[in-house]
Amino acid sequence: MALIGKWIKYESKESETETQIVKISYPAELPEGHSDFDKAGTEEEIEVPKMDIIETIYDSVYVVVHSVNSWKQNINGKTDTLFNICYRVYQSEQDRLSDYDSFIYQEHLHAQKIDYTLNKLEIHQAYDLVNIVAGFEELIKD
Repeated sequence: MALIGKWIKYESKESETETQIVKISYPAELPEGHSDFDKAGTEEEIEVPKMDIIETIYDSVYVVVHSVNSWKQNINGKTDTLFNICYRVYQSEQDRLSDYDSFIYQEHLHAQKIDYTLNKLEIHQAYDLVNIVAGFEELIKD
């Protein structure tokens, strides 16, 4: 199983020339000893570099779920199974078959819930989750 097709890779980079003003609100309940304790309950405006979004379009990639690992989390008596999903992007299926480590991009989805009521294999749900990541929406299942 894999996802194939058009992928838009999004990257953010600080502008070297442009800045913007952002407002920061500090919670009133900052603990004593916090680096911003003296600013508790206030707001300030600061100047920061503007972030540029860079898009790189790949017309025909091959994406696989490389690994899935799971653990149980119990919060207030409710237990959930959570998964980390590692996925890799290859230039093509042939690149993946020729050299397993020739991926051009690798990323992880952290602490994802798998829905056991769907009657759908975990790996299929993992691919569904990868398929909704920004830039991966146009990929289709192979």
